[in-house]
Amino acid sequence: MKKIIILLLFGLLVNATYSQDERYAKVKRDYPNPYEKNIRDSKYEELDKEYFVRIGTSKLNAALDNNGILTTDREIKLVGLLYRKDKLKVEELYIEIKRDGEVIYSSTESCGKNKQWKDFYIELKKLRYSENYEVIVYNASDKVFLENRVFYIRKEVK
Repeated sequence: MKKIIILLLFGLLVNATYSQDERYAKVKRDYPNPYEKNIRDSKYEELDKEYFVRIGTSKLNAALDNNGILTTDREIKLVGLLYRKDKLKVEELYIEIKRDGEVIYSSTESCGKNKQWKDFYIELKKLRYSENYEVIVYNASDKVFLENRVFYIRKEVK
């Protein structure tokens, strides 16, 4: 019984995480009145077509959209999520990780068709702590920019 309850709670957390987006909440705050419904709906349509990327040390951590990572390790496995509410319109992604403007990692990954998100895994070795990490995601076929996220990796103090 406990396993079922935990599974249900986890399912609710994941559902709330993926269905809630601060950008949609901002539109609702900016246009709260019933007579602004047309404006609100058009803003929602624009947001549905935007890509955004998240990064973390696990799927849940990335989904909760933390901007930074604390670690004592010299190697780290990052999980990234590229998300678009109106489904991804690309078949392959080209992913770059930059630190202080220098590319330290890049890869091309297939993301399949007709999905709302694609998760990708990145192993960074010989880690250097910095406030200036950035993940940039492009459409692999024509290198069209989709989205980026700036994040930091700091040494965890014990």
